[in-house]
Amino acid sequence: DDPQTIYTDWSEEMIAEYEVTNLYHNTSYFWRIDQRNATMTLEGQVWRFTTTLNAPTNLQVRNNHILNGENVELTWTPVVDRTFRTYYIYRNGDKIAETTPNNINVAQYTDENLPYNMSGYEYYVTAVYDEGESEGSNSVNVMVSGMTELHGHVYEIDGITGIASATINITGVDEFGNDQEYTFITDSLGFYSGEVYAGLYNGIAECTGYYAT
Repeated sequence: DDPQTIYTDWSEEMIAEYEVTNLYHNTSYFWRIDQRNATMTLEGQVWRFTTTLNAPTNLQVRNNHILNGENVELTWTPVVDRTFRTYYIYRNGDKIAETTPNNINVAQYTDENLPYNMSGYEYYVTAVYDEGESEGSNSVNVMVSGMTELHGHVYEIDGITGIASATINITGVDEFGNDQEYTFITDSLGFYSGEVYAGLYNGIAECTGYYAT
């Protein structure tokens, strides 16, 4: 007595499969396949399946190469479903947050204060419904580099006496392969210090009246 849709008229081909498209998410479908010959019609057994929960898609991160202190900004395409409750955000397989309940269009999240990790953090998002939690979205990976304090001393050939006002030029690449360049000036005792991005560098010290080294 339930509403029925006939997907195909009687076929004269002995087909054993049929593809149905444009199904709703999170919906139970009941099916019956009938068969007939010249003398009789046989109704098939009623069977069912349930489509999966709609999962978030197109997860993206604004910048997947960040430094200590910078934030991870995630966005994704919202799901469409009448029983939606919230989104769960996962980092390295652990749930770290969820969005505002019952607001399907809140499709973004900011993760803050991540420690240094050049192996990267993996994120994915799920949607939670009355019926349960969906599969995960696609994943994105975010690597976190940082800055380090560089200290040095420029001195006379005796290895002790500092040289004031020497210029130190540091050049190289950070951990993401970006070119970096820094300049420091020694104090009255020949010492210098400052922050540089973690990476690989070469340096040269110069001062009027001295050979560069």
